[in-house]
Parts: sequence; structure tokens; C-alpha cells
Amino acid sequence: PDVFDRWLTEGWPTFEGETDGWPFWSFFRNARTWWELAAEQSNILFVHFNDMKRDLEGEMLRVAEFLDVGVDRGLLPSMVRACSFEEMHRNADRVAPMNGDLWQGGGKTFVYKGTNQRWLGVLSDGQVRAYLEKARQELPASCAEWLEHGSRGARPESKF
Repeated sequence: PDVFDRWLTEGWPTFEGETDGWPFWSFFRNARTWWELAAEQSNILFVHFNDMKRDLEGEMLRVAEFLDVGVDRGLLPSMVRACSFEEMHRNADRVAPMNGDLWQGGGKTFVYKGTNQRWLGVLSDGQVRAYLEKARQELPASCAEWLEHGSRGARPESKF
């Protein structure tokens, strides 16, 4: 939780105007920038973890359509299996950033449970309120909604 407080309130010192994201880059600035660009440009597609968990095959087909890539329907079931959380977890050291070297416990620590809302019971009510307030200040409401819920949330000019 102390790391969370720093992440929420400290920016990288060399990036002027960043007020969060320690020790890397601003989460809110990054999300807001892409959200705003997606409203202006048609070459940005948002893909949310919740949506992939709910309908992986549908999301894979949506990405393929966006990229104008044909999909061999005969291979689709094996492609979906290969992209499932279970398969990603099994191969975590190969698929995690830097082969999982950034995390104690390796890639399986990064590709962990495949669930959302893991902050429940970890962050205090005050920390959750602080995050929600920061999101309210830093992000368009539609962006904050999408980040929390995926396609059930709002969309930037329907670029999904």
C-alpha cells in the first residue's frame, strides 16, 4: 500500500507536469492521451481485459477485423486456446515483459490470477477514494468508466 500511495501521488521528476506513476510514467496521462487520440484517429483500438475474459474469441475477431486480417475459422479454436489466460499463465516466463525478470517469482507473478479487483482487501477505503478522485480529476469520465469496466463502460466516440 505504501508503494500505491507513491504511485498515485508522485510523478517521474524529469517529466514536467506528471503527478502520478512513480517509479515509471504517469498512468493517468498515458490513458488520457491515448483516449483523446482515439477520438481523433481511426487507427487506435482499445482492448480491455474484462472483455477478453468475457469473450476472448469475440475480442480476437474484433482485433482481426480492425486490422483487416483474415481469420481461418478452422484454426480459431486453437488460437483462442493459445491466447487463454491459462495458456498465458503456463508460459508466463515467455510472455511476460522481460521474460518475467522484473518480478520476484518471475512471469507467473505478472500473469497471476486472471482476475480483476485484486485491490479489494489490499487497499484501504481511503486509498480507493484517493484513486477515484485522482481519476475524476485527470481523466474524461468516459475514459475512467472504460478503464474500470471495459466495453460496459463509456467509449471515446465509439472507437471500439
